[in-house]
Amino acid sequence: MMKRCLFLIFTLLLAVTNAFTETVDDYLDIGKKYFYESNFHEARAAVLEAIRLDPNYALAYFNLGVVCYYLSDISSALEYFSRAIELDNTLAEAYAWRGVIFAETNNHASALENYNMAVHLEPENDKHFLNRALFFYLSVGAFTQAHSDFNKAIELNPLFFENFQQRGVFLDQQGLSEQALDDLNEAINLNSEIVKNFTIRGTILFNLGRFEEAMKDFDAAVRLGSNDIWSYLQRGIANVLLERHCEAIMDFTEAIRIDPNNRDAYINRSVAYGHLANLVTDPMQRVDYMQRAQEDEKAAERLVN
Repeated sequence: MMKRCLFLIFTLLLAVTNAFTETVDDYLDIGKKYFYESNFHEARAAVLEAIRLDPNYALAYFNLGVVCYYLSDISSALEYFSRAIELDNTLAEAYAWRGVIFAETNNHASALENYNMAVHLEPENDKHFLNRALFFYLSVGAFTQAHSDFNKAIELNPLFFENFQQRGVFLDQQGLSEQALDDLNEAINLNSEIVKNFTIRGTILFNLGRFEEAMKDFDAAVRLGSNDIWSYLQRGIANVLLERHCEAIMDFTEAIRIDPNNRDAYINRSVAYGHLANLVTDPMQRVDYMQRAQEDEKAAERLVN
């Protein structure tokens, strides 16, 4: 299953309204600050205080649902989203988030009902179409409907790079790699600072056998995201396949520096060391590479246990 946070692009809603006291808004602002700092426990405490001051504040319950979701307290998140909808049944984002939870718990009928309600309430919001495609239609194998939603998202907002990025991923998965490249090219034209745009396009190019173009994209991804582990892993794998094993080892070593618990990095570095061991003629060097490969294999095994 896709990591639940990889493509959740909903905006955390925080109300600014004269109908409530300044104190309530202050607590919500504090909650927002903590949330974007990933201090979710503190964020929850702040929003709960806002609810204590005004127990009928729909957007406060919505915000509390988002925070609980990020705390992996899914049952509470669902409860708070539902409470927000009870207080304000026009709150499209609450339906959309509730759709996420229902989709992840395989309650497909309820997921579709909530996604459809979000689209009904905000038919001009491209994010609802994008998320319905990503988190519902793709998960149930409804590829025609997913494609239609990707197209609609782009129609509504042709200036948002992620609409093209995600349609490109989808098209590549459907075997339409050239069309996928067109979408990734457009995503990069719209925002050339996004690491993922380059790693995705690089992977597509590499699978098409356009190796040098692919490596340029992987290099760009590494430059843009010096601490982005996926960029190093992708470039490392490409270097292995191109038999550039020393370069691959440097990439996997950098990935391990970023995340010492990344099992894939150890496994792939072990493979690269194994290839080097088979290529060298110096017996001592061969033994050294074999020992390094075995050490990485053992490290990967420990991460499983």
